[in-house]
Amino acid sequence: MHISAEPIPLSELEQRKRYEIDDACTAALNAATAGTPAAEIDTWSTQVAEAAAWRSWKSKGGLSINKPSTPLLTRLAAARGLPIADLVARVEARAAVFTTQAGDLIGRRQAKADQINAVRASLDSGAIDPSTARARFEAITW
Repeated sequence: MHISAEPIPLSELEQRKRYEIDDACTAALNAATAGTPAAEIDTWSTQVAEAAAWRSWKSKGGLSINKPSTPLLTRLAAARGLPIADLVARVEARAAVFTTQAGDLIGRRQAKADQINAVRASLDSGAIDPSTARARFEAITW
């Protein structure tokens, strides 16, 4: 005797797809920051802000009286034995790479969420039947 499993309810399938997409995006973002301690990642926005302030100051002539406060970068540069200009360049480069990666990944996650929302809206409006909605939900993958 063969017992066929009942398909999961559409609302549950929809929620599973949301979790699947969110989990895949989170895993990809985590891979992009692998090897970097969370506490250091927490300082990235400060590092970027200080680097931008320093770069702006330097591009305007770098006069001593208008020098921006860069306490984090100053300490990081000193600890690493780097000139602050070199550290600023490294921070800017790392930020550009991560921003690109994060933008691609988060944009992809948002596009998948939009697809899920579109299926739900079509189903709720009666534009598609439950069978079509199920097939469309199932077709949405990371």
